[in-house]
Amino acid sequence: MSAKDQKGLHQPNVEGLSHVEGSNVKMRSHIMLKGRPCRVTKASFAQPGKHGHIKCTFFGQDLFQSKKIQHMCTGHSRIEVPIVKKFEIALLAVSPKFFTGVYEGKEISLKFDKEDEVACTAAELFAKLNREPEMKTGKTKKAVVICILQATCGTEANFWWEWKLTRAAVQQVKPSALVVLPVVREIEETEEAEGMDADEKSDERDTKKKKKAEKKLTKKQRRQLFEAERRRKREAAKRVKVYFELSHFLSFV
Repeated sequence: MSAKDQKGLHQPNVEGLSHVEGSNVKMRSHIMLKGRPCRVTKASFAQPGKHGHIKCTFFGQDLFQSKKIQHMCTGHSRIEVPIVKKFEIALLAVSPKFFTGVYEGKEISLKFDKEDEVACTAAELFAKLNREPEMKTGKTKKAVVICILQATCGTEANFWWEWKLTRAAVQQVKPSALVVLPVVREIEETEEAEGMDADEKSDERDTKKKKKAEKKLTKKQRRQLFEAERRRKREAAKRVKVYFELSHFLSFV
């Protein structure tokens, strides 16, 4: 399934993947074959030929589709390694269209695909668990936990994320694992948060410091500071006037 079919487990955009040489690929490792994340099910390495290169042949099982992909390359060829992540989510509710669960205090919504065998198993376990009397141990509680596999797909020009359910089972969890924590937005005092660049931020700080210093001055000192600022502006205006008069005179010479 694509990232649009879930909410709460979104991953950042991927600009590039790490690589591994063909001669270093191991069994059951994950590699990208024809733009698909695969688990290596078979790997064979032929003896170096007349050019001195090892010939590698890989068979991979697509992580999300029921198909196998074959790939042949030399031992020094670079093969992309997908980013693979796994999550365990405790279910809170099941509707005809969505699963609702919690992962590390965050609420997660997943699309309920009725054709998915694991999804149907999770729904049956959840319904059966709700019919059972609640355990009053206080320390642990039964819950349906589903495992999710996420991985990158695509080529170097365009990567995206896909996910699928891999397993569903009833487990003992702590009551705190079923609590959705409130979302706390931490506002940092940075240039991006305040919508201004570094120069504007610096100017604002200087202005605040200047005003704070002026408050500490006496009435006589503030008057002297005002007169000095006015003289500075007059001198600047005189220099501008002289410049324009001189340029006007030189234009007729």
